[in-house]
Amino acid sequence: MMQNRVRGFGLVEIMIAIVLGLFLVMGLYTMLSSSQQSYALGRANSSLSNSGQRVNQLIWNQLHQAGFVNYQRRLLNQPLPAANGWLKNQSVSGDNDLNTAGVMADTDRLRIRFRGSSVGDNDPAQSAVTTADGRMVNCNGTAIGNTQLLTVTLFVNTSNELICEDSMGNSVVMDRNIESLQFRFRRSGNDEPFVTADNVGAANWASIVAVEFSVLASMPSGQRVEATARDYQLLDKSIDAAADRNLRQVLNGSITLRNLGVD
Repeated sequence: MMQNRVRGFGLVEIMIAIVLGLFLVMGLYTMLSSSQQSYALGRANSSLSNSGQRVNQLIWNQLHQAGFVNYQRRLLNQPLPAANGWLKNQSVSGDNDLNTAGVMADTDRLRIRFRGSSVGDNDPAQSAVTTADGRMVNCNGTAIGNTQLLTVTLFVNTSNELICEDSMGNSVVMDRNIESLQFRFRRSGNDEPFVTADNVGAANWASIVAVEFSVLASMPSGQRVEATARDYQLLDKSIDAAADRNLRQVLNGSITLRNLGVD
């Protein structure tokens, strides 16, 4: 009676199988690593975009308050006063390409001022009520009443933080990873261009009717992206970014000042 012989794998066949298995594992690892890298890079880009939108909105919110004088003071013809270096009805002031302690070199600084708002400002029946109504706020987001004249300063410090300081003593970090902040201003009149702060004459600040701004935000990618130096254009200024692996985004915005002075 003949017996069936079961033939096993030879050494060469086993080695071929091992090599093929290694190639398969390496391929799967490469795909997984690439997928993880793409996901992390996507998250970093999303975080950078969200940060940029937040910074844009924070600056816009502050500029939206510039020059505010409540209704009752307008009726009494009480403008923003000429005091402490400010002109009458002047609502904004700027510094260009600073080289000042505590401020990031070659960045701009913006100051705005406005009065608070109270419950009685727009309600004759409650004209004596001076409780803040929440329309005008300081850097902390705290409502200020109509007896308060507030000055707010926006700048980037040497730690790449966007700072909001006010005349009530508050200093708030609005956002981080900011590499440059630039402003330009436009006077009232036909065909007036936007110019930097050092091109606004001292007597012309009260006639500023619009402000535009540009921010360079960055975010560590955490990935093996190519470290390449690159130039970024912020309004009139060209910024040479470091050759690192950070992601960067330029954010631009502008606002027409809605709160015109009273005389």
